[in-house]
Amino acid sequence: MQPIKPTMLNKLCTRPVAISGVLGAYALDLALIMILMDVITLPAIVADRWFLLYSPIAFISSTLLGIIIGMAIFWPLVRVICSKINGAPLRPGDRVMILSGLYKNSVAVVSGKIKGQGGWELAILNFGSEQNGQTGVYEEYELLWIGRTESD
Repeated sequence: MQPIKPTMLNKLCTRPVAISGVLGAYALDLALIMILMDVITLPAIVADRWFLLYSPIAFISSTLLGIIIGMAIFWPLVRVICSKINGAPLRPGDRVMILSGLYKNSVAVVSGKIKGQGGWELAILNFGSEQNGQTGVYEEYELLWIGRTESD
């Protein structure tokens, strides 16, 4: 069996909170720019030194606020999309590669599923003889689906 190499998109999808924050910051900064373009003309911006002094503060503030708002608004959607990109929904018997955490790049078998605190599906992994039969619980977006086990 040839080794599995996750794509950059698979690796990026292990960070849905960061993706959500960036989307929120981008959206709020874009809204601020559109508002300012309606109110202020370019010659007025160049001539007003106070605007040049305070505008970076406004953009830094809107970026930080956008990160927080983005995590609240975009997180559920981005989490589902990232899970689908990496092969969710997973079933018991699926072979997966762990894309983040302590056992990164390890291959394990899904032995079951449980509901997490937020009601999300979590996969229970069995590492087999590779890690002395240990088990672990992972979010589905952290796992890359490889295939089914040979016994199924």
